[in-house]
Amino acid sequence: MKRDEVLLSDYSDSEKDFYIRRMAGSERASHFHHHDYYQMYYILKGALRHEIGGVSTVISKGDVFILPPNIEHRAITETQAEIIAFSFTEDFIMSIIEPNGDTDRFLRFLSGCRTDGSRRLRLKLSVPSEQREYIEVVFKRLFEEYREKKAGYRDVIKYALASVLAVLARLYTDKPMNLRNLVAFEKRRSQMQQVEEYINENISSEELTTDELAKMVYMSRSMFCSEFKNYFGMSLGKYLSEKRIETAIRLLRESDMDITEIMYCCGYRDSGSFYRNFKEITGTSPKKMRET
Repeated sequence: MKRDEVLLSDYSDSEKDFYIRRMAGSERASHFHHHDYYQMYYILKGALRHEIGGVSTVISKGDVFILPPNIEHRAITETQAEIIAFSFTEDFIMSIIEPNGDTDRFLRFLSGCRTDGSRRLRLKLSVPSEQREYIEVVFKRLFEEYREKKAGYRDVIKYALASVLAVLARLYTDKPMNLRNLVAFEKRRSQMQQVEEYINENISSEELTTDELAKMVYMSRSMFCSEFKNYFGMSLGKYLSEKRIETAIRLLRESDMDITEIMYCCGYRDSGSFYRNFKEITGTSPKKMRET
């Protein structure tokens, strides 16, 4: 099955950090793809079916669907539909969102979750009737501002988007189960940040084991492996290899240390493993890296 990365620049009339389009009619299913930006749909008319990880969700008139970055998905128009789709990067919106505020926490919760079948993330939000008119008016205004591009349109769009996201964050956390998920995620994120900080400070140690790190954050070995992969998107072994080689690259470029010293500073005690991993990750040898 075809799976591609879709870039904002693939759309001929997109901005560098956001894109808004209004779609009408019945479209064929898109192939599975992913992108490094958020995507949000508001359904004005008809319905859209969205597929992620084998789970299908029907989004109907009055629903908002917000998709975090880097999730494989595809969309299928179920009926004659009218949809406003808004794609935006994290940098575009974060400059005006209060750090650690409700909207910030909501977006980070979405982007920190991975829908791999083991956890179903609620991406569809049914807007209550008393708020639907406001949301619809704002989405239509967003599209008109983008289409007309009058003076100050970027600021108007940015602040209008922030207001929509604030309403969506409120709708999400108003549900007790979602609030529990958010609180649990905040705890897991804090634990994984503690692990990340410890690894960075002790990258020269070869004793960064699963058991040691799991004990540090009061998790069982199996739970730690699951949470680590869910948070970082890779196993601990792969993460350590990349971090160690990342450190080696920095030392090769910024210091006069010989390669053996660098190897030890990165936590390697076996030169064969070091050179093999370095070549596998960078495509070249430490010596050639230093010479470039």
